Amino acid sequence: MITKKQFDYLLQFDENSTSGPKYSESRIDAAEKYIFDHAKWEAIKPESKKSRVEYNIKSYGKKLGSKILFWHEFFNAWPETIEAKFYALTKTGGRTMSQDVINATIQHIKTGENMHKCSMDNGCFMGSVKSALAKIEKFDAAAKGYGEL
Repeated sequence: MITKKQFDYLLQFDENSTSGPKYSESRIDAAEKYIFDHAKWEAIKPESKKSRVEYNIKSYGKKLGSKILFWHEFFNAWPETIEAKFYALTKTGGRTMSQDVINATIQHIKTGENMHKCSMDNGCFMGSVKSALAKIEKFDAAAKGYGEL
């Protein structure tokens, strides 16, 4: 079961990881009801057929709540091996990395060889390897911080 502290951590992580406007208070409130007090979430009803604001808040709250629960499961199951970490990242729905970049990054991490050499060995750009490494480090840090809650 997720706690309020974990919810706040995951909300902050999600807001920092996505572009665009931050979530509204009403959407966050609806997501909290969806996760923590489902009866109150079920009680959200549209006021009239002309005004669908209440319905949209309920719909958006459910979407945000589902996303928070996804991150909760994701960080609870964050793997230890580098290969498994790259596989786990495919579950986030983000941009996929080419296998060459993954192989070069794994080679760099496991052997400690120069990043440029690893990228040349695998036929990819060093900048792509650097980005992949930064992504792994970001999720490692987030999973560690989440595990400490």
